[in-house]
Amino acid sequence: MPKRPEFWQPVPKNPVEKKPAKRLARGKRVNPVSDKRRNDAKQYSEQRRFFLELRHYECELRVDGTCTGLASEIQHLVGRDSHRFLDMSTWKAACHGCHSYATTHPAEAYANGWAQRRTAS
Repeated sequence: MPKRPEFWQPVPKNPVEKKPAKRLARGKRVNPVSDKRRNDAKQYSEQRRFFLELRHYECELRVDGTCTGLASEIQHLVGRDSHRFLDMSTWKAACHGCHSYATTHPAEAYANGWAQRRTAS
């Protein structure tokens, strides 16, 4: 095996340095995620799994040319903000291809019922 040059350094596993957490005036750290959002995320993870099982992991969007048929993601019809985040009545099971398509083509998503306009409630 040839000898490595003296200047050679192994590449670090994570070359991007982590930034220290922001601190408040008295030295307390700012939580990047609120306790409510953390609890909602945990509940969402459980509900998501249950929802996909209810739908037998079948994609409900069925976009021609991109659908794999195997749902692994949730399409939120009305967005993911606050009270709508855990509302399963506004969810559709989607494969990755269909979910990406619905996200990147909003006009078609509204026309086909894959998304709904947000209204004040």
